Amino acid sequence: PEDVQDDIVPTNLFMLAKHKGKQSSAVTVFSMWNTMMGTSLLALAWGISQAGFGLGIALTVFMAFLAFYTCALIIEDARYLEQENNMKELTEIARELEAGVKPKRRKKNTIEFIDVCHQLLGKWGKFTAGFFSIIVLVAASV
Repeated sequence: PEDVQDDIVPTNLFMLAKHKGKQSSAVTVFSMWNTMMGTSLLALAWGISQAGFGLGIALTVFMAFLAFYTCALIIEDARYLEQENNMKELTEIARELEAGVKPKRRKKNTIEFIDVCHQLLGKWGKFTAGFFSIIVLVAASV
């Protein structure tokens, strides 16, 4: 346009490279990790300064143990859910063999966090886990 000044820096100067297609999953994971870690480190320093050094460190250690325990429970339930799915699949294969039918090839089902929430909390848990997963992705992209 004619009303734009000539001394303004062109926007293509800020483009590092022109990429066509999609970025890899690793790039997406590291971008999200970088966003979350940067925010967490800033918030952690502020929280310790507000609570005091001793109490701040104690709360941080307590929260680390709580997060570890929660992850351990989720992994344990996911393993149980996977074993349960495997037993159902083996039962179906046995029934097919008894009927004289060649067993169908089955795709391996991956157990995800949303599946664990559905198993423990029902439809409400599945919806809540999915909703907050999307919120985290949207917040990281802002």
